[in-house]
Amino acid sequence: MQKHLQPAVDRFKAIAEEEKREAFREKLTGYVQVYAFLSQIVPYADPDLEMLYSYGRFLLPHLPLEWDATVVKVGDEVALQYYRLERVFSGAIIVNEWESQYIKSPTDVGTGKAKDEKAPLSEIIEVLNERFGTHFSEEDRLFFQQIKEKACKSEQIVRTALANQLDKFELGIRKLIEELMIERMGENDKIVTRYMADQEFQGSAFPILAREIFEAVRAKGTGGAATADAYRGDDGAGGGPAR
Repeated sequence: MQKHLQPAVDRFKAIAEEEKREAFREKLTGYVQVYAFLSQIVPYADPDLEMLYSYGRFLLPHLPLEWDATVVKVGDEVALQYYRLERVFSGAIIVNEWESQYIKSPTDVGTGKAKDEKAPLSEIIEVLNERFGTHFSEEDRLFFQQIKEKACKSEQIVRTALANQLDKFELGIRKLIEELMIERMGENDKIVTRYMADQEFQGSAFPILAREIFEAVRAKGTGGAATADAYRGDDGAGGGPAR
C-alpha cells in the first residue's frame, strides 16, 4: 500500500503554497466523509468512486499540515470500525434524600488551549531541535510515534521489556529499532539517514524513544506499577539478561 501512496504524498509535499495544500486536504477530507455517510444510504454502482474513497481514506493520514503541536488531535488517526452494545445493569435507581445541592452554570466560554499537555514523543522533537539546531515538526514526531507503535507490536520487544530493567532493555532493542527505522526510510529519509549516520544524534533520540516504548509495553502488559519497579530494580531478579 505504501508504494501506491508515496507518489501522491511526494506530490503533496512538493506544493509550495500551504494554502493550496490545505485546500486539497480539505476537499479530499470532505469527499471521504460525505461518501462514507452517503454510501450507507444510497447504493453506489460506480467502482471509480469507491476506489477514490478507499485511496483517499488511506492517503489522508499521510498528508500532514501545520498545526498546534501542544494539542493531540486523533481524529485522523483513530477510526471506529466496530462497537458492541452490552447491558451491564438492569434495575431501579434508588435516590437517597440529602440536602439540596445546586449546580453553577458556566461563567466563561471560549476556545481555551489545554495547558501542560504534550503530544506523545514531543520531547524527542524538542531535544533534537534544541541540541542540533534542526527544525523537525509534527510530521516528524508522528514518524517517531509510528516507530513506537510498530515496536510495541513486536513480540521480541515486548518480551524484552517485560523481562528487563530499562537499561538492559535499551541494549536489547537498539538493533531492532535501527531495523524498524530502515524499514520506514521511505516515509522520512532525513531522520533515518541522520539517525544511522550521526552517533550523537542517535544517542539523543534513542533513549527517549526506548523509554517511551518500555513504558508503553509495561503499562499494557503488567500495569503501571511495573514501570516504577523496573526503574528501581525491585523486580527481585536484578533485571536478568536482555532478550
